[in-house]
Formats: sequence, structure tokens, C-alpha cells
Amino acid sequence: MSRAAAMALILSAVGAPSSAAPPDERWQVRSATGRIAFHAELARDLGIGVGGKAAADAEGRIGAAFEATGDLELLAPGSLFRDLAGGELLLDSRVVLRLGRTDVPLKGVSLRRGMMERTVTLFGADGLPLFSGDYMHFSVDREAGRLRMFNIDLRLTPESARLLGGERYAGVAVGVLELTAPVTIPPGAVSPDGACTTPVWGAPSNDVALIDIGFVQQMAREGTFPGGRIAVAPSATLKNVGSTDVPWYGKFSGSFPPYDNDQHPFLVWNMYRIANGTIEQIGVSPLKHAFLTVNTNCACASGNILWVTCEDTYGTGTNDSINSLGPRPEVRAYFVVWRRCGSLFDPDCNGVQNGAPPRASAMDRRMAVEESDLQTPGALYYVDSWYLVRDDVDIFNTMGWRRVTPNPGTVWTFSLGPSLENGPVIDQWVDPAAPGPNAQSVLIDTRRGKMKVAVRVTDLGGGQWRYEYALMNFDFDPRVKSFSVPLPSGATPTGIGFHDVDRDAGTDWTATVAGGAISWLAPPNQAATQAYSTLFNFRFTVNAAPSAASGVSLDLAFLEARSWRLHPAIVGPGTTTTLARRGRLDAR
Repeated sequence: MSRAAAMALILSAVGAPSSAAPPDERWQVRSATGRIAFHAELARDLGIGVGGKAAADAEGRIGAAFEATGDLELLAPGSLFRDLAGGELLLDSRVVLRLGRTDVPLKGVSLRRGMMERTVTLFGADGLPLFSGDYMHFSVDREAGRLRMFNIDLRLTPESARLLGGERYAGVAVGVLELTAPVTIPPGAVSPDGACTTPVWGAPSNDVALIDIGFVQQMAREGTFPGGRIAVAPSATLKNVGSTDVPWYGKFSGSFPPYDNDQHPFLVWNMYRIANGTIEQIGVSPLKHAFLTVNTNCACASGNILWVTCEDTYGTGTNDSINSLGPRPEVRAYFVVWRRCGSLFDPDCNGVQNGAPPRASAMDRRMAVEESDLQTPGALYYVDSWYLVRDDVDIFNTMGWRRVTPNPGTVWTFSLGPSLENGPVIDQWVDPAAPGPNAQSVLIDTRRGKMKVAVRVTDLGGGQWRYEYALMNFDFDPRVKSFSVPLPSGATPTGIGFHDVDRDAGTDWTATVAGGAISWLAPPNQAATQAYSTLFNFRFTVNAAPSAASGVSLDLAFLEARSWRLHPAIVGPGTTTTLARRGRLDAR
């Protein structure tokens, strides 16, 4: 049933709401308490210090608490908080920040509205902007008259970046800001009614689209530049482009319709490099549990339902929050069901959340990228984000990517390409609509998840051809355990290779040439098989010219579906070649 039809039924049953629209209110904040929490590893590498010997909290952040007074006006169109207006709050704190060699007392810092909607700017006592804040999460307790703004990415301004060694750090989110305040709401104001109160659930007719990746940045490092590893996280903005509403309940929050649990979407992200005729995945994220939607650009309140047309954003700091990050295998990607019992957050299966264990290292539960992988001459780099949404009808608009340019240093920065593109990054290597000569891209729809295999063949001369296959598993849960390419009679492959996203030789697949095929087999453990949202590479050189499109049939076998095999048709070694006496390439 469409949302419009459902709303018509609701209105006919209960009567149309009052024609009087909720008022456009202006709220007042005159005092607040808050905290700036700096990402500990990032702050250290940039040269940001927090006065005293503050220890990192459970999120790995160093906090600076403050109180604030003043007169800050808030805008609440339709009785819903939406933005800051005029006025300011003056911070009061004993904490003195150190930016490079400059001491900056928090006392006297002012908080005002930023340049964009739901943004803030912190100005030093000298009037210079120190930090800008965006991607605000918020909650309003109207009855208690209390507003909480939190998970605000706090970014360096050009002025503060210069104090840390260079304006290239401007825009880097160095921490998160949170603020809790009593609000004065005009007498007689009422909560909005009639809008966004009766959800229309869909199964399977949800349609959530990723619409932006606004920032990509380093969160931490391990080792010494330029031979270490860095943790990278993006922001991710989505929109409900469907006709049904989507549950967004945080884990362990209770049992709610339509699934009678605390169902919520999940987010994963990856990094890829295209260079020297290949595409390789060089970063893989943990699994992010979503927990709240602020419902922007629509007339609905913040909460635990993503209403039709509403948008939401998780910033880089929120996506690096350890208490929301777990292992990917805990979720079945196709069905988008979290196996809570025995999970990282509920190991004893009692339905009560355990505190997330601390990070075992700076890269634990982060997307770790080798610095050496970011320094390939002439390479193109991409970061994607994917939302896993239960009963979503279009997996390819829930994912999207931005091209990034890595800028090296102890703290890497990433310049972003022009705009987000929906779909998988593998299509940038071989375009399914225009693959070019000796190349092909094939979508594999198993009806229990999708994969894609692409190939590009290069003529090396002398009767030798280089075959490069990339297999992308989008949301197929059974996990690929073997990959085989048929060989024609007389073919002798050399330069056989394999690449996966980790640097662990113990998970590398073993290649064999037998029975008229070259085959790669995963070691006998689940961690070595190919899971969802990962890309694996299979490559070799052989004395065989490529077939026509769909000329050979590959063979794929799976860990969790032992009797099931798939045979996608694609370009492959077709005709064995030999160099003729007169230097001419013949086929036989």
C-alpha cells in the first residue's frame, strides 16, 4: 500500500487534523552544560592538548567540560526544533587548550550559530573563530523543557589550523561537541499533531538512498609516517526516497513494530585503489549500528523512525564511536538481521548491553589503511559507504562513493571529488555499459544477494595476455570460498596472484592448475572466505587470447552453501597462442 493511500485510510478513520498549523516558535536558552571531547590519537598527532592530565573516556576521547550562560535563540518552525538563531552562550571552564604552541582558555569562548543550518561556531576571547561544528544530532524533551545537542563534529577553522602547522588541516574534525540546556518555550505552545505520528511500514518496499559523503578523514594512526597505518572514516548522509517509513531503533532499546525488535540500519564503508590496470580494496570498516535519525528537510521530529522524504547524517566522529561499532559477520547482509545473542555487545545472551570493550589497538574496529597503499603513483582512490536497510528494494542506491585524493603527512587529509555517485566503485574500473575491448562486467543475482565479477585483459605481446578478475560480494551471505577460470588446451599460466583487503598471509587463497582450470581456494576458516561488502582479486598471465564476451563460464563455490555453485559467463582465456617463426602471432 502506498503512503498516500495509507494516510487516506487513517484520515477517514480518525478525521482530518485541525486546519491550524503548529506555530513557528522561538525558544530561548540562557544556560547550558557541555563538553568538548577530542579524538585522543588525532589530537596528539596534530598537537592539540587539553589542560591537566585528563584520561581518555570509553570512546577514546579526551574531554573538556564547561558551563555556559548567555542568551541564545532557537528556531522551532511548526513547533519542532530546527536551528539556532541569534545570540550566544559564553563558556566558563578552567580548561586551557593548547593548539600547537598557543594556549587557548575555554573561559570566555563564545558559541554562536554557524553559517549553515544546525551548525555552530566557537569563537575565542579575541574574536577569532576556533572551531566550527556540524552534523548535529539532537533530542528535545518538550515536557521537561530540555534540549540536548550532541555528536556535533567539531572542525578546525583556518585560523586554528594555522596554529597547528598549516591550513590544510582546516575542516578536520578533531572532536565532538555536546550541549544540554533548559529551554524556555512560549506559553501555550503545543506539540505538533497529525504529522509523522502513524508510520506506514513496508515489507519489502523500503527505499533508503545514500545522498552524500561530506567528509573523509584520518581518525588515528599506528606506526611512523610514511610506513604506518591510519584509520579512516567518512560522514554519510541518507534520505528516505521510498513510500514507507523505516524503523531506526537503537540496539537494546526494546521491542517495536514492524519487526518486534530494536531493528535499525547499519553502515559499512570501504576504500579502493585503481592503478596499473587493476582495482583493489585497501580498506574495510567495522559494522556501524545506527541509533537515531534527526529527520532533516522534512516536517518530522527527531526520533527512531526515518519518515518518508526525511534525511539524516552520521558524521565522522559518530562513525568512529566505539560503542556503536561491531564485527561485520554479526549481521546477515541480505536479510539485514543482527545476531544479537553472543555478539560483541551481548556475549552472555542476556539481552542487556555490555559495555564495548576498549580498543586493543589504534586500528581496532576502524578502517585501517596502509600508508604505503596511499602512495601509488598515478592511482585513483575511492571511498564508499553502504547502508544496510532491512527490506530495502534497491541495494545500489543505498551505496555511493566519492573519489578522494590523499594528501600525505603525519595526519593525512583527503580532498573529495565533485559529488557523490550512487552504485559500486567496481563500475569505475569496468563500466558495465561500455566495458571496452577485452573487458566485461557481469552482475550475479542469486535472489539471496548480489555479486559482481569484472575482468580486464591486457595484451602483453609475444602471445601473452594478462587477465585481471575482480569479484565484488555485495550482500551474499554464504561467503565465497573458491574461484575457478577454465583454461584451453595447451595454456600455461604464470604470474598467478591473489589480493584481499587484509595483509594477513594466513588468509590468502591458494592457486592450483589442474583439470583444465586455474582455481583459487580459501584456507579452511571462515575469516579467509569472501564476505559481503568486500572485493577480491584473481590474476594470471597465460598464452591464450581472450574469448568473446560471455565466452567462458567461471566456477564459484561457497562456504555456507556447500552443494551450491554458480557459473557466471564472462570473458576468459579462449584460444591458445604461439609465436610463429616469422614473428607473427597465430592462434591454434
